[in-house]
Amino acid sequence: MIELISSDEMILEMLHICDVSNKESQNFEREFQEQSNDFLFHSLRQLEINPENVYFLNLAGATYSNLGNQKEAIKLLQKAITLNPEEKALWNNLSLAQYRKGDIQQAIVSYRKGLELEQKHGSLYMRTIQYAMQGKTYEEAFLLLLEEYPNDFRVLTFLAQFYLKNKKYLKAIVYNYKLLEVLPDLFTAWHNISESYYELGEITKAIQALNRALDINPTAHASLMALAIIYVKQQQYDQAYPLLIEARELYPEDSCIFFHLAFVAANQSNREDAVSNLQKCLSLAPEMITHILEQSVFNDYLSDLVT
Repeated sequence: MIELISSDEMILEMLHICDVSNKESQNFEREFQEQSNDFLFHSLRQLEINPENVYFLNLAGATYSNLGNQKEAIKLLQKAITLNPEEKALWNNLSLAQYRKGDIQQAIVSYRKGLELEQKHGSLYMRTIQYAMQGKTYEEAFLLLLEEYPNDFRVLTFLAQFYLKNKKYLKAIVYNYKLLEVLPDLFTAWHNISESYYELGEITKAIQALNRALDINPTAHASLMALAIIYVKQQQYDQAYPLLIEARELYPEDSCIFFHLAFVAANQSNREDAVSNLQKCLSLAPEMITHILEQSVFNDYLSDLVT
């Protein structure tokens, strides 16, 4: 068996590594915020139905912690622990939230409890380490983990995103659907299914998947814009326009919304709307001028722009 960490110094180092790793994922993964909000949205909805669901208490608590709300994270995780004190993931997530809040001694105590349960039961984390030590690739390791933990959302999420990023779209669709079997309200899974179908050229299925995402979360920024942009690319401007107007009301600081509103207006020969939206786009993001100059449809409007 792999020797587990025991000294306070090593525990604090591990907590520091976990904290830094999460912060790096926030900085470099554009989908982090959307995915986190999705997990939180889904978890809180499920907790309205059953406030004592340990799985969703843990998911909501861990997500709150990643989003910076340690007070709410600790409250939910402590409630989950009272319901299931033998679940080591709860103690690990609690220790990280306590560490982030600055409760160092409490974080060490909680982490030690997680280690005790690690020794007793084993875990997904330790199995991942063992597979890595055997020279397995990430894909191989997580496929093996899926055999051991067939309904673990973390394993399914990794595989779904891994295949999407590596342009293995059919596999991405399969694992996103498996993820939806575990988390039916996970709208980002529908969004990723849509992206996969779009890349495969199946536009109708891509649109259907985005509509499913928006049925679950009507204000999902990425899904709303993705659907609008698909309609723009298909020259279905009457379908795209109301979606862009809705997006503008929800996200008035997004320059891309005004860019696409201008694009629609220009293609419908609406000079006034095209110019006003281009001006707003540039006021929010002057660097968008590069994209504007690339679109020949805007050539006749450039002289009207006030920059």
